[in-house]
Amino acid sequence: MIDQNTNTAKKLMLEHNKSFKEQILEGIPLELPQPKARDTSINHAPKRKAILSKEVEKLALRNALRYFDKKQHSILIKEFKEELGSYGRIYMYRFRPE
Repeated sequence: MIDQNTNTAKKLMLEHNKSFKEQILEGIPLELPQPKARDTSINHAPKRKAILSKEVEKLALRNALRYFDKKQHSILIKEFKEELGSYGRIYMYRFRPE
């Protein structure tokens, strides 16, 4: 039986060797990738002012979550809320290609 960590390491190696285009063409993964921190070595859009009403924020979060399996919502909602609050946008950093 193959160790889960070995499987994960192999998967990460394969992901790293894929081109940006290949990663994007795969679409949304069925398994959640590990969370990724914001890459401070690249330029980012400036933080937006907090002008969204609570209702519009809820709508933005619902819109972002609609692409993912409901089983993943409890994990992703926390990240998306933090991104929306910190940057004024939902970036979905977890899904950023390598």
